[in-house]
Amino acid sequence: MIPFPSKIGFTALAVATLIVLPLVASARPGGGHGMEQAIEQLGLDEQTRTSVFEILDSSRTEGRNLRQKVREAEDQMRSLLEADTPDEAAVMAAADEVGLLKTAANKQRLRTMLAVSALLTPEQRAQLREQHEQKRAQRGERGERGKGPRRDF
Repeated sequence: MIPFPSKIGFTALAVATLIVLPLVASARPGGGHGMEQAIEQLGLDEQTRTSVFEILDSSRTEGRNLRQKVREAEDQMRSLLEADTPDEAAVMAAADEVGLLKTAANKQRLRTMLAVSALLTPEQRAQLREQHEQKRAQRGERGERGKGPRRDF
């Protein structure tokens, strides 16, 4: 782990994570409506806007590839589990692979969040935080929740 030079550095990273990560995570494959709409509302200058969208486009492609690999690894693990007598070592190895791929996907989202956050001013990050809080409140009023854990049996 790389040490932060100060508590301020850690706090800045934590705040940036809380602000941008939910918006990056809400970006949808192909359309990415959540993050793009939020960015459009910031009124960024053209150079910053272009840089942000380049990051998001690149991230979307990488994220799509990682999600596909996760699905394939999960399918492989599921097929191992469906055997009449599942091989425990093979199932555990497949579970490890799924875990590694999910970790890679999470890190990819974090890299995107940090890259976007680095381009924004403190005021723009505050504006994104406010947008996120409003969306969270709207979801809460409608009773929407995340998909939750996947149940295969």
